Amino acid sequence: MGSKYFFFGKVLRDGSKDDEQITKGSDFVVEGGSGKEHKDTVEIVRLFGEGVKMDGPHHAHEILREAIKKVRG
Repeated sequence: MGSKYFFFGKVLRDGSKDDEQITKGSDFVVEGGSGKEHKDTVEIVRLFGEGVKMDGPHHAHEILREAIKKVRG
């Protein structure tokens, strides 16, 4: 049986609490921010999760760096 992962993301530069967003996927939750920062963080966490599942957690640093680069340029 394979390993199961669940990923969390938090936008540290939050907008106002009235604008706080939470996005839940089948294997992740992203909280905070508003607009573009929240959307970008969701995509980074999603790509990171896919990479860890494929390559394993021992490559997490490289996987995260590549996910950020892909989303933010």
